[in-house]
Amino acid sequence: MESLSFSGAVRQSPTPGATLNAPGKALTFLAAPPEILRFREDIGLDADPVPLHRHLAQTERFTVLSGTLEITIADQIVRLGEGECLEVPPGVLHTYAPGGADIGQAVAATLIEVELWPAHHADHFFEVIYGLTRERRLPPRNLRDGIALMALAHRHRFITGRQPVWLMRGVSGVCALVAAVFRIDAWVPRFLPRAPGDHLP
Repeated sequence: MESLSFSGAVRQSPTPGATLNAPGKALTFLAAPPEILRFREDIGLDADPVPLHRHLAQTERFTVLSGTLEITIADQIVRLGEGECLEVPPGVLHTYAPGGADIGQAVAATLIEVELWPAHHADHFFEVIYGLTRERRLPPRNLRDGIALMALAHRHRFITGRQPVWLMRGVSGVCALVAAVFRIDAWVPRFLPRAPGDHLP
Protein backbone atom coordinates (compact mmCIF):
# COMPACT_ATOMS: atom_id res chain seq x y z
CA MET A 1 0.00 0.00 0.00
CA GLU A 2 1.35 3.41 -0.98
CA SER A 3 2.13 5.81 1.86
CA LEU A 4 3.29 9.39 2.18
CA SER A 5 4.17 11.63 5.10
CA PHE A 6 2.02 14.67 5.87
CA SER A 7 2.18 16.67 9.11
CA GLY A 8 4.83 14.33 10.49
CA ALA A 9 2.62 11.23 10.14
CA VAL A 10 2.74 8.49 7.52
CA ARG A 11 -0.51 8.39 5.57
CA GLN A 12 -2.00 5.30 4.02
CA SER A 13 -4.47 5.11 1.16
CA PRO A 14 -8.02 5.77 2.45
CA THR A 15 -10.01 2.82 3.78
CA PRO A 16 -12.95 1.97 1.47
CA GLY A 17 -16.16 3.04 3.18
CA ALA A 18 -14.51 5.79 5.25
CA THR A 19 -16.53 9.03 5.09
CA LEU A 20 -16.12 12.79 5.22
CA ASN A 21 -19.04 15.10 5.99
CA ALA A 22 -19.69 18.81 5.59
CA PRO A 23 -22.89 20.86 5.51
CA GLY A 24 -24.95 19.73 2.52
CA LYS A 25 -22.65 16.98 1.31
CA ALA A 26 -20.92 13.71 2.16
CA LEU A 27 -17.99 11.85 0.62
CA THR A 28 -17.35 8.10 0.85
CA PHE A 29 -14.04 6.63 -0.28
CA LEU A 30 -14.30 3.59 -2.58
CA ALA A 31 -11.93 0.73 -3.37
CA ALA A 32 -9.57 1.52 -6.25
CA PRO A 33 -6.08 0.70 -7.53
CA PRO A 34 -3.32 2.69 -5.74
CA GLU A 35 -2.90 5.09 -8.66
CA ILE A 36 -6.59 6.15 -8.58
CA LEU A 37 -8.56 7.98 -5.90
CA ARG A 38 -12.21 6.96 -6.20
CA PHE A 39 -15.07 8.25 -4.08
CA ARG A 40 -18.83 8.73 -4.04
CA GLU A 41 -20.11 12.23 -3.28
CA ASP A 42 -23.66 13.00 -2.21
CA ILE A 43 -24.30 16.69 -2.93
CA GLY A 44 -27.35 18.44 -1.55
CA LEU A 45 -28.85 21.57 -3.03
CA ASP A 46 -27.73 23.44 0.10
CA ALA A 47 -24.05 22.49 -0.29
CA ASP A 48 -21.53 25.30 -0.64
CA PRO A 49 -20.64 25.89 -4.30
CA VAL A 50 -17.41 24.39 -5.62
CA PRO A 51 -15.18 27.21 -6.91
CA LEU A 52 -13.85 27.22 -10.45
CA HIS A 53 -10.59 25.28 -10.30
CA ARG A 54 -8.09 23.20 -12.18
CA HIS A 55 -5.98 20.16 -11.31
CA LEU A 56 -2.64 20.71 -12.99
CA ALA A 57 -1.47 17.10 -12.80
CA GLN A 58 -4.63 15.00 -12.53
CA THR A 59 -7.45 13.81 -14.73
CA GLU A 60 -10.90 13.86 -13.10
CA ARG A 61 -13.87 11.76 -14.19
CA PHE A 62 -17.44 12.38 -13.01
CA THR A 63 -20.13 9.69 -13.26
CA VAL A 64 -23.72 10.46 -12.20
CA LEU A 65 -25.27 7.72 -10.07
CA SER A 66 -28.56 9.55 -9.41
CA GLY A 67 -29.98 13.00 -10.04
CA THR A 68 -28.35 15.42 -12.45
CA LEU A 69 -25.01 17.20 -12.44
CA GLU A 70 -24.06 20.44 -14.14
CA ILE A 71 -20.37 20.72 -14.96
CA THR A 72 -18.98 24.02 -16.16
CA ILE A 73 -15.91 23.18 -18.20
CA ALA A 74 -13.93 25.65 -20.29
CA ASP A 75 -16.85 28.13 -19.98
CA GLN A 76 -19.43 25.66 -21.29
CA ILE A 77 -22.16 24.04 -19.18
CA VAL A 78 -22.67 20.31 -19.62
CA ARG A 79 -25.65 18.66 -17.92
CA LEU A 80 -25.26 14.98 -17.07
CA GLY A 81 -28.03 12.56 -16.12
CA GLU A 82 -27.96 9.19 -14.42
CA GLY A 83 -25.34 6.86 -15.91
CA GLU A 84 -23.57 9.60 -17.87
CA CYS A 85 -19.97 10.60 -17.30
CA LEU A 86 -17.51 13.31 -18.25
CA GLU A 87 -13.72 13.39 -18.08
CA VAL A 88 -11.84 16.61 -17.30
CA PRO A 89 -8.21 16.63 -18.51
CA PRO A 90 -5.41 18.14 -16.40
CA GLY A 91 -5.24 21.93 -16.43
CA VAL A 92 -8.83 22.54 -17.59
CA LEU A 93 -10.86 25.06 -15.59
CA HIS A 94 -14.10 23.56 -14.25
CA THR A 95 -16.65 23.35 -11.47
CA TYR A 96 -19.74 21.26 -10.75
CA ALA A 97 -23.07 21.45 -8.92
CA PRO A 98 -26.38 19.58 -8.65
CA GLY A 99 -28.35 20.15 -11.81
CA GLY A 100 -31.76 20.66 -10.18
CA ALA A 101 -34.67 18.96 -11.93
CA ASP A 102 -36.65 19.05 -15.13
CA ILE A 103 -40.16 20.51 -15.13
CA GLY A 104 -42.52 18.21 -13.26
CA GLN A 105 -39.75 16.36 -11.43
CA ALA A 106 -38.91 16.66 -7.73
CA VAL A 107 -35.74 18.52 -6.83
CA ALA A 108 -33.30 16.12 -5.18
CA ALA A 109 -29.67 15.74 -4.22
CA THR A 110 -27.16 14.43 -6.73
CA LEU A 111 -25.06 11.34 -6.13
CA ILE A 112 -21.87 11.06 -8.17
CA GLU A 113 -18.78 8.89 -8.42
CA VAL A 114 -15.51 10.75 -8.90
CA GLU A 115 -12.15 9.35 -9.98
CA LEU A 116 -8.87 11.25 -9.87
CA TRP A 117 -5.64 9.94 -11.32
CA PRO A 118 -2.81 9.82 -10.59
CA ALA A 119 -4.07 9.81 -7.00
CA HIS A 120 -1.18 11.82 -5.46
CA HIS A 121 -2.83 11.35 -2.03
CA ALA A 122 -5.68 13.65 -2.98
CA ASP A 123 -7.58 12.15 -0.02
CA HIS A 124 -5.45 14.47 2.11
CA PHE A 125 -6.71 17.42 0.09
CA PHE A 126 -10.37 16.43 0.50
CA GLU A 127 -9.95 15.85 4.22
CA VAL A 128 -8.79 19.45 4.59
CA ILE A 129 -11.45 20.95 2.33
CA TYR A 130 -14.25 19.04 4.03
CA GLY A 131 -12.83 19.86 7.47
CA LEU A 132 -12.50 23.57 6.78
CA THR A 133 -15.98 23.66 5.23
CA ARG A 134 -17.42 21.92 8.28
CA GLU A 135 -15.79 24.52 10.54
CA ARG A 136 -16.92 27.42 8.33
CA ARG A 137 -13.33 28.43 7.57
CA LEU A 138 -13.78 28.66 3.80
CA PRO A 139 -13.10 31.12 2.37
CA PRO A 140 -10.15 31.67 4.78
CA ARG A 141 -10.97 34.10 7.58
CA ASN A 142 -7.43 34.94 8.66
CA LEU A 143 -3.90 35.10 7.26
CA ARG A 144 -2.80 31.83 8.83
CA ASP A 145 -5.66 29.88 7.23
CA GLY A 146 -5.00 31.61 3.92
CA ILE A 147 -1.32 30.63 3.95
CA ALA A 148 -2.17 27.06 4.97
CA LEU A 149 -4.72 26.73 2.18
CA MET A 150 -2.35 28.10 -0.47
CA ALA A 151 0.38 25.74 0.73
CA LEU A 152 -2.08 22.85 0.44
CA ALA A 153 -2.98 23.94 -3.11
CA HIS A 154 0.70 24.12 -4.02
CA ARG A 155 1.38 20.62 -2.67
CA HIS A 156 -1.50 19.17 -4.67
CA ARG A 157 -1.01 21.33 -7.80
CA PHE A 158 -4.54 22.70 -7.43
CA ILE A 159 -5.51 26.22 -8.55
CA THR A 160 -8.76 28.11 -8.02
CA GLY A 161 -10.09 30.93 -10.16
CA ARG A 162 -9.09 32.31 -13.52
CA GLN A 163 -5.75 33.80 -12.53
CA PRO A 164 -2.73 32.80 -14.65
CA VAL A 165 -1.21 29.49 -13.62
CA TRP A 166 2.29 30.96 -13.35
CA LEU A 167 1.06 33.63 -10.95
CA MET A 168 -0.87 31.27 -8.69
CA ARG A 169 1.97 28.73 -8.65
CA GLY A 170 4.34 31.51 -7.64
CA VAL A 171 2.10 32.79 -4.84
CA SER A 172 1.30 29.30 -3.57
CA GLY A 173 4.99 28.41 -3.68
CA VAL A 174 5.85 31.36 -1.44
CA CYS A 175 3.03 30.38 0.92
CA ALA A 176 4.30 26.79 0.99
CA LEU A 177 7.75 28.07 2.02
CA VAL A 178 6.28 30.30 4.74
CA ALA A 179 4.12 27.41 5.96
CA ALA A 180 7.15 25.12 6.18
CA VAL A 181 9.24 27.67 8.09
CA PHE A 182 6.49 28.53 10.59
CA ARG A 183 4.96 25.02 10.74
CA ILE A 184 1.58 26.13 9.45
CA ASP A 185 -0.59 23.25 8.29
CA ALA A 186 -4.27 23.23 7.28
CA TRP A 187 -4.61 19.53 8.16
CA VAL A 188 -5.36 18.46 11.74
CA PRO A 189 -6.20 14.97 13.06
CA ARG A 190 -9.87 15.84 13.55
CA PHE A 191 -10.16 16.07 9.75
CA LEU A 192 -9.54 12.33 9.34
CA PRO A 193 -12.46 10.45 7.77
CA ARG A 194 -14.84 8.43 9.91
CA ALA A 195 -14.24 4.71 9.76
CA PRO A 196 -16.82 2.54 7.97
CA GLY A 197 -19.86 2.05 10.20
CA ASP A 198 -18.95 5.00 12.47
CA HIS A 199 -22.03 7.22 12.29
CA LEU A 200 -22.47 10.87 13.17
CA PRO A 201 -24.10 11.42 16.60
